[in-house]
Amino acid sequence: MSKSKSVLIRMDPGLKGLIQAAVASDPELDESKLCRRVLRDYFESQPAPKKKKKAGPKKKDTFMDDIFALWGEIMPPGITRPKTKTAKRKALIASRRSEEGDLLRWEWAMRALRLSPWHMGNNDRRWKADLEFLLQPSQFGTWIDAGVQIENAGAARDGGLFAKMMREERAER
Repeated sequence: MSKSKSVLIRMDPGLKGLIQAAVASDPELDESKLCRRVLRDYFESQPAPKKKKKAGPKKKDTFMDDIFALWGEIMPPGITRPKTKTAKRKALIASRRSEEGDLLRWEWAMRALRLSPWHMGNNDRRWKADLEFLLQPSQFGTWIDAGVQIENAGAARDGGLFAKMMREERAER
């Protein structure tokens, strides 16, 4: 057996049968034609390779970015601003998003929280609420409901309390 045939057999034992069949069908075939025929037959007999999905750029979690931006806009100075996207924050935001996916209601909840002096540090321990506090399962629904109630009550009077707060904040800037 020639050197090229032995190399092919060592590469893939399944080729041995194809080589023997090619040699038996045409013993006068030269070595290069034999190799081409065997390889063609071999690759035609193999299933097509599965296409790999191209790893494109990672999708940005824009909802999380929006939450971070809202928190930074709404909360007064002195309230901790989240800077890093930790796994814990991602999980908390994803869980709360499944409960309430409307970003406007998240904004209302943050504004309602801001209206609470106790949660902004006016308490005996000087404790201040942070984003993780709002994202707790026991707190999130409460503040969403409070934000909706405040907005609905104010909407009948002057377009909404939060709309008024936003106008005042923009006027200050």
